[in-house]
Amino acid sequence: MLAPRRILFITNGYGEDSVGAEIVRRLPPGPVAEAYPTLGPGKAYAGICPVVGPRAHLASEGSRVARGTVAKDIASGGLGTLLPGLKFMRSVRAAYDHVVVIGYFIGVLGCWLAGIRGITYLDVYKTGYGRPYSGLERRIIASTCRRVFNRSPQLAATLTAIGVDAVAAGNVMMDTITA
Repeated sequence: MLAPRRILFITNGYGEDSVGAEIVRRLPPGPVAEAYPTLGPGKAYAGICPVVGPRAHLASEGSRVARGTVAKDIASGGLGTLLPGLKFMRSVRAAYDHVVVIGYFIGVLGCWLAGIRGITYLDVYKTGYGRPYSGLERRIIASTCRRVFNRSPQLAATLTAIGVDAVAAGNVMMDTITA
């Protein structure tokens, strides 16, 4: 009998955690999911799957609505949260059959730096209208991701043009809202 597939969900904030938790909740029987919520306690995963890895706690709690939040996070030690996360990711890169990153590009960058490849990336923020993927982001996505789901056909087209399996899935964050 084959061992069940192990899947790690990497998320980076409350909204991303809720998307990840809802996806895990909807998985068919068989796969074993664990969550690595990089920012905050990962409360959305409570009762759904185990939470693993170190978590950062930022002064802004990851919100970028107010001005100056990045500077405030750095001033309060935010950069010190990066190395423990990368160390954890390197230590578990062979422990999972698949990795799913939900949220900002920072999760993909973390996988790239930790040597994790072949991931699935759900980009729930970029629309392609305000700021498309930069050249560096496209290169890192191409070398790290097996499949990308993003919000717009324009973003999917920029990735498909460089050989990435990308599709415009709409706004996954809105699609996972439960009543």
